[in-house]
Amino acid sequence: VIFPIMPLLGVFNNIFELRIDFHNFTHCQRPVPLSSNGIGVWKVVLSVFNVVAIFSNMGLIVFRTELITTAIPGTEDDYEWQLIIFFTT
Repeated sequence: VIFPIMPLLGVFNNIFELRIDFHNFTHCQRPVPLSSNGIGVWKVVLSVFNVVAIFSNMGLIVFRTELITTAIPGTEDDYEWQLIIFFTT
């Protein structure tokens, strides 16, 4: 289905957007950036991401690859061994 008035609405949208951008460039000023002593709360966030990434990668290695079953013979299709290896590493 074709909407015949859409090109006209697109032109109006572009004109409106250009006027708003012109106003922002001429009348608005960006705030002055302030320095800080460190990264603040982001240090904790990055530390949590690191721990989650370690457990996620270990889970992928233990549960989705054949590395554990080839390293320890006799653990094929044995989820108990996989859980033990996952939680003890």
